[in-house]
Amino acid sequence: MAFARHGYAAVAVLRQGYGQSSGSAEYTGHSCIEPSHLLAGEQDVQNMVAALDAVRRYSWASVDNAMLVGMSAGGFAVIAAGAINPSGVKAVINFDGGRGAVDGKSLCDKTGLMKSYAQYGKKAELPSLWLYAENDKSFPPDTGREMFNAYQQSKSLTQFVVMPAYGKDGHVFMDSAPESFWWNTVATFLKLNHQPFQEIIKLPVVNLIAPAALNAAGKKAFSEYEKTQRYEKAFATDSDGDWGAAYCARNSEEAAATALSFCRNEQ
Repeated sequence: MAFARHGYAAVAVLRQGYGQSSGSAEYTGHSCIEPSHLLAGEQDVQNMVAALDAVRRYSWASVDNAMLVGMSAGGFAVIAAGAINPSGVKAVINFDGGRGAVDGKSLCDKTGLMKSYAQYGKKAELPSLWLYAENDKSFPPDTGREMFNAYQQSKSLTQFVVMPAYGKDGHVFMDSAPESFWWNTVATFLKLNHQPFQEIIKLPVVNLIAPAALNAAGKKAFSEYEKTQRYEKAFATDSDGDWGAAYCARNSEEAAATALSFCRNEQ
């Protein structure tokens, strides 16, 4: 939504094996001993290029002005895809990206992962922004910096930014934190690279009234629900104070059905 409000045709890509997409995910058949980082990257590239080709068939899509944005394993995916310098792609943004996290302290085949990033960095010509939350429990900033250094190889086109801590685990701040938490940092990068960054649609102000029967946990959940911009979302409650919340559904109907299901299970 943040990108759409600033002039982008924002498209969410489900790589194969994720969500309800067909095929096998890039980690299928791999182990921590043999995570096959480069092989996974090859599949990510195929997915991203196929998605770009599909999007460009629509009349609303800009054929020669695209940007790749990804989070976590998706961050690794857009860095891999950006390394082939796809035609028409202008920049890459990596939110807390990486692969093979074990416990925030170690990585599966760290040597192989760094070699993968180094290989991508040798080929990449696109500007990229790397953002890592201070309290990321999967890829802490020090780990993110190692991946960045392996990739960068003295190029001035790349930027690394440590973001403030967010919540209990900042790894998912891109889709969990309010837009105001991260947009200014991204906007500075976009402006520098001559991409749209100014607001064209105002963010509506919505003040919801919390259901009266909610207990303390329910009120806290409702407050978080009201503030978050993870769409599609829904919150359900009943006269007894039972509640349920759902986020990131495919549509509003699915979100409502999921929230109702959680509510009936009496959280």
